[in-house]
Amino acid sequence: MKRRLCPVRLFIVLTLALGLGACGAKLFGPSATRLIYEIESSPELNPNAEGRPSPLVVRFYELSDTEEFERKDFFAIYEHESATLGKYLLAREEMEFQPGDRREFKREAKPQTRYIGAIAAFRDLDHARWRAIVPVRPHKKTRLFINLGRLSVTMSKDD
Repeated sequence: MKRRLCPVRLFIVLTLALGLGACGAKLFGPSATRLIYEIESSPELNPNAEGRPSPLVVRFYELSDTEEFERKDFFAIYEHESATLGKYLLAREEMEFQPGDRREFKREAKPQTRYIGAIAAFRDLDHARWRAIVPVRPHKKTRLFINLGRLSVTMSKDD
């Protein structure tokens, strides 16, 4: 006696097989690049003309390459970031920090992100270290440590 598969049973079997295949693709596919930013600013941050600490605007950039970011001056990046960084600019976040701030935020990076860059709009740009950059590994979690000093921005990572 020949056994036939009922159309309903066939549908159920195919649905389960496709569903498990989709779960496996997500489960074993590349994971996202997760970034954890830990930021600390100095109590003497960004002194004004009278020497008093002042708020500081910092921009964080997700980049696929560093050439333009490292080559251009502050105003080229700050005032014309899209034109200056071009196709290497993948995303950006701008934040303002008060003297003595401590903050943490998390975000998922764009798949093409290979570097995180930061520029800080210090009042005394001529004497400031206003740019920092670190590489990130794709599909990994990276903890970034950003220190906003009196006249400097520095970054390091732990991944």
